[in-house]
Amino acid sequence: KEAALATVLDGLAKILQKETEHSVQAEAQARIERKKHLIDTGLQFVRDGQIAKGRAFLKRVIEEFSQEEGIRVQIAQIFAAAALHQEAAETYEEAIAKQPRDPAAYTGAVASWMELHEYEKAENVYKAVLRTFGGHPSTFGKMAQLYLVWRKRQPAEDMALRALHDDPEQADALEVMAALERR
Repeated sequence: KEAALATVLDGLAKILQKETEHSVQAEAQARIERKKHLIDTGLQFVRDGQIAKGRAFLKRVIEEFSQEEGIRVQIAQIFAAAALHQEAAETYEEAIAKQPRDPAAYTGAVASWMELHEYEKAENVYKAVLRTFGGHPSTFGKMAQLYLVWRKRQPAEDMALRALHDDPEQADALEVMAALERR
């Protein structure tokens, strides 16, 4: 009788395991649907001109899925695409604080601050990039462009020269130097 009982118990264990796997999959699918619903609803409100409601739905995505890696950058990209640059910049800044090794957060933050003409904040993000990732000719070239737009001639030239020192072909730096020569 023990063999029969063992067979029955083994069968029950397999059934329970399949049900558990199915339950986990269903729960994961429900989470994906919930996230999609919140994003879609938020975007619809933004399209309809109800910015506050749209912002609230998109921020709720961050709250509910905060453990998900990259969620802040994803929502910040949505804000940026909807031309909500202030919200995008703030959300990118949150992403930097939570995941300081995510380069997309820094790139997005700079772009959003530049859209808002918040040059000092963009400069602070670049300084954080230098602290986190170190100096790179591309970063120096982009900083030179920031300073050029900001009308800070000397820092623009300094950064461009720094970029060109490490990479004589750095496009952003060459562009800045050409613009400075024309002035």
